[in-house]
Amino acid sequence: MLKEILIGVLVLGLAMTGVAVADKLDPNWSLTRKEANALGDAAKAGQAGAYQTLVNKAAFRHAPAAHNIGWLYQKGFPGKPADRKKACGWFGKAATLGYPPSMHEYGLCLFGMAKNAKDKEARTKLEQQAYQVIFNASKAGWTKSALYMSEKILNLPLPSKKDFSIAGIVIGFGLNSNPAHEQKVTLSYFEGMRVIYGSGSGSHYYKRGRDALRFADKNGNSHARKALPTLYTKWVRSLIKSMAVWSPPEQSGLDCYRKKQANLTDKRATVLKCGGLDNRKRKNLERLIKDSETLQFEVNGRDKAELKLAKDRLNDRSAQFRADSKKLADIIIQNLLK
Repeated sequence: MLKEILIGVLVLGLAMTGVAVADKLDPNWSLTRKEANALGDAAKAGQAGAYQTLVNKAAFRHAPAAHNIGWLYQKGFPGKPADRKKACGWFGKAATLGYPPSMHEYGLCLFGMAKNAKDKEARTKLEQQAYQVIFNASKAGWTKSALYMSEKILNLPLPSKKDFSIAGIVIGFGLNSNPAHEQKVTLSYFEGMRVIYGSGSGSHYYKRGRDALRFADKNGNSHARKALPTLYTKWVRSLIKSMAVWSPPEQSGLDCYRKKQANLTDKRATVLKCGGLDNRKRKNLERLIKDSETLQFEVNGRDKAELKLAKDRLNDRSAQFRADSKKLADIIIQNLLK
């Protein structure tokens, strides 16, 4: 099922090519990046002197200039054929200076080197370096890195709990990096898939995934709508499990009050203290019932029937506790009014 539903992830990632990028980079890069990009375009167009100007700037630790030299060698330009090795070398130089676009490209270079590594140890080391570099790029606000890394993790054959946790962090970086609309939609879809196949639990966890998939679906992501039923089924299973393990406290607030009632010195303080014993259990119970009622409108068929049965059992099991809590609440009100 994971492979079938995620088959569209790679397609979506590839479809992002050419989308306007609005990454949240350090403002200090703005001017130098604009200047270097203009020189890179000029060199690509064959303008004399533009390439040498980039080289001169790169010699003085001008990261965007070094990045654009890498870009030129990656594409090829008048008088210079495409040369991946040289491109990666320049991207590496700019990456060491903390330039996010170069960190991303150098990470891709490392993945390529890992694929061609002769032994497993060298391949593993290069892959680890690649993940770290692209993670740092996404952290620095490069949305393309967040998209790439989260996509790569979600397409692993058997993602671990740690993998899903890292994916969640990276997706968060991406959503906070001023993404273009299309990028936000894709990242939201990735977040929904991470929730479905991650190891989290609780309604707050599934609500986050539901909201992400709803946003993606509303904005044209057809894969999101197909994934929502799977999320709801997992949410129902998680909720039913939580409902099954709920139990009333060993000593309710009303039990506490009745035991101390004969020897009260401060009735007001005692009733308030005993009333606090029910708070956590009562809030948890109210949340479970509310979530089950909300989900009844989202699911259908078998899930709806099983959820209703679990809710009915919970209501039966908690009937005495709810009645006692109401009695104690009445007592509390009476004492507070005195």
